Amino acid sequence: MSVGVKVEVEGASAFRKAATAAGKEAVDDLKKANKAAAEVVKAAAIPLAPVLTGALRSSIRPAGTKTAGIVRAGKARIPWAPVVHWGWAARGIKPRPFMLDALDRRRDEVTERYATQVAEIVRKHGL
Repeated sequence: MSVGVKVEVEGASAFRKAATAAGKEAVDDLKKANKAAAEVVKAAAIPLAPVLTGALRSSIRPAGTKTAGIVRAGKARIPWAPVVHWGWAARGIKPRPFMLDALDRRRDEVTERYATQVAEIVRKHGL
């Protein structure tokens, strides 16, 4: 199980459609733009992640798809990631929202990086 955060971009659906119509290279560039924005959050989340063994911190990874930039922490061998992040009141575990804190701290940089990447896609593919 993993934990992630989400940011929505106004007009993204129309832009994806235009990129899809422009062809595979434009879609690949869009995936790269989404991953580049996610990389910013990953870089900020690593030092904020709680460390006991280092497994949680080392599981933080970015990805980019046509529809999203994603940063995940945790996986099958690290199923406690959501509990660390969101907490578990019934067990007395307080939330330590390192992913949300990372996004909050770097929101402007994420936005700037994404806007720059999108502008380049528009220029390169004539969208």
